[in-house]
Amino acid sequence: MAKRSYTHIVGIGLLILALLLPLGIANAPQVAEASVIAFGVSDTKVISAKALTGYECDDTEWHFVITQVADEASAPASIEVRWADGSVEIVPLWKFTGGTAHYATTLHLNSQVVSATTTIYASWSGQFNLSHGPCFRTATPTATATATNTPTATPTATATATNTPTATPTATNSPTATPTKPVGTNPAPTPTFTPTRTATATRTPTRTPTRTATATATPTATPWCPVTPPDAYEVDNTAAQAKAIGVDGSPQSRNFHLQSDVDWIRFNAVAGNEYVIETFGLFGGVDTVIALYGPDLTLLATNDNAGGKESKIEFTAPATGVYYVKVYTKNVQLLECANGYQVRVTQYAPQGLCACVDWIVFLSTRDGNWELYRVDTTGKNVIRLTNDPGVDMAPARSADGSWIAFQSNRDGVWNIYRVDAFGQGLLQLTANAGNNTDPVWTWDCGSSQIAFQSDRDGNWEIYIMDENGNGQTRLTNHPAADEDPFWSPDGFHVVFQSNRNGNWDLYRVDITGTELVQLTSERSDEVDPVYSPDGRYIAFRSNREGQWNVYVMPAEGGSAVKVSGAGNNLNAVWSPDSRYLAYQSDRNGQTDIYVAEVAAGTEIRVTDHPAADQAPAWDCNSRRVVFQSKRDENWNLYLADIFGKSPLVQLTNHPRIDAYPMWNPGEEDASLAGLGVLLGNR
Repeated sequence: MAKRSYTHIVGIGLLILALLLPLGIANAPQVAEASVIAFGVSDTKVISAKALTGYECDDTEWHFVITQVADEASAPASIEVRWADGSVEIVPLWKFTGGTAHYATTLHLNSQVVSATTTIYASWSGQFNLSHGPCFRTATPTATATATNTPTATPTATATATNTPTATPTATNSPTATPTKPVGTNPAPTPTFTPTRTATATRTPTRTPTRTATATATPTATPWCPVTPPDAYEVDNTAAQAKAIGVDGSPQSRNFHLQSDVDWIRFNAVAGNEYVIETFGLFGGVDTVIALYGPDLTLLATNDNAGGKESKIEFTAPATGVYYVKVYTKNVQLLECANGYQVRVTQYAPQGLCACVDWIVFLSTRDGNWELYRVDTTGKNVIRLTNDPGVDMAPARSADGSWIAFQSNRDGVWNIYRVDAFGQGLLQLTANAGNNTDPVWTWDCGSSQIAFQSDRDGNWEIYIMDENGNGQTRLTNHPAADEDPFWSPDGFHVVFQSNRNGNWDLYRVDITGTELVQLTSERSDEVDPVYSPDGRYIAFRSNREGQWNVYVMPAEGGSAVKVSGAGNNLNAVWSPDSRYLAYQSDRNGQTDIYVAEVAAGTEIRVTDHPAADQAPAWDCNSRRVVFQSKRDENWNLYLADIFGKSPLVQLTNHPRIDAYPMWNPGEEDASLAGLGVLLGNR
């Protein structure tokens, strides 16, 4: 995809102006009800967990299992657990694997399980056990424990089994009796009572001396600060409660508000893409451990140390799906009242996830008004895609090349339409009293969603919708203008420009419209944001140094680096491999195409011609750019090798205007500036 600003072409500008003037999670009762329907209300029974003392030791969670369950629909939706501290918790079903239902909680880790019960179908014959949880060792007695070597001061005449002197004759060699024994015989000794040696029980202990602690003995523990507030992502103590995180490297700030606190996050991953999960910015005694789980909650990897107390896991997703990460601190005794850490997930997506599209879409007036056309990279097989007296412009191609979305004023206002790659199957996607412009597809193969801007509610806001126009959702809501949407490669965020602070700045919003982040805050204008295909950076245009230049900043915001040279530099587009940015520049008194190698900080001049060369777009291999040029007195499309290793190729040759090519990335809106002047939003 590429975002481009208008280039002031006198011929095209006048023609455009002339043409445009008219212008909940399923809840537990639902699951339980399904189970009842399957087996009948009367065919159920109450079961209780066994093995509440012989479980494996795990200080991070309580984990119960019910085995030999027919299927997931038949598994109890929850279990009721009672604790020694008097608490009761309803623990929901966490996962179901291989006929076993799992129930896990990270609460009450300092207490003990008293009972766990649930209701299941009557024919069930498996086991309900406590699999693992915190193990409580023998407590070290405190000063309140009573060591019973203290004799009482009250005499007693009661005989005991200990060495207690009594006044009762016994058959033992008690110090209170003097035995006599006839010579030559071995009868049992016959004690004779000696009054002068009668024992006076003055030191009789009341119980056998022991070292047993009384019930008041408690184990010592590190004091915890009770006022540590939870972070914004709580409750996230189990995989079922995991909170979503993007894969564009945007950090989330979290803490451990309890010693037993465990954080779970989840993210969408695409098979074959590389992901880096890492914690950083630790403070307050935090020493993180992270564990990565697959879509079926199988443990894939753990990391305790990434060169310090931070943690880091790098992996390539084996399958597309939702992955889970568990974060906890290694030693809770070291936690301070104020503690925290940051966590982020970064995706590095290889190119070629979609088949390379070997044709180019462009705008043309060759049939009398602005329509969409396509042409092969050899300059052959020109196909007309739209045919209407109105103006059709700003084409955006789905990543797999199946569909082309565009805007048209054929019905009097600007709406968004869709056609297939051969101009068939026209479908109007928006229809309301306002204007709907600037469509852009998500990056994933297989058409999915479209972001766009609309003034249907009185001012320009950012919206998203499904590929067929359903599910239109407003993401922003502000009296100022929010424009120029562009998808993050992971499909979780949309970046856009807004003048809500008096000048144009860049913002990012998630697809729920609830998490808004301001990315730039200069006094100058920052516009035309575009994500790099690997999701690591955002390129944009800014006049902070007087002229328009191209800048690059991290995807989560931060310091920006200028990558373009002198003059005004416009229409920046990333190469598919995220290595280069192509743009046009007027630095030498003429407009030519330049390419910046971002990491190296170098710049390549691709064209050098007195006529204007503008609006570049990339080929699939990141080695050639297509652009529009008036070098033969007419606007036509040309193809150039950025290293000059092959001759320039003219793709179109028509006396009318062929302009604004769209190839890779699959979006073109360089022509929107003229439209924006009329609509008052550019």
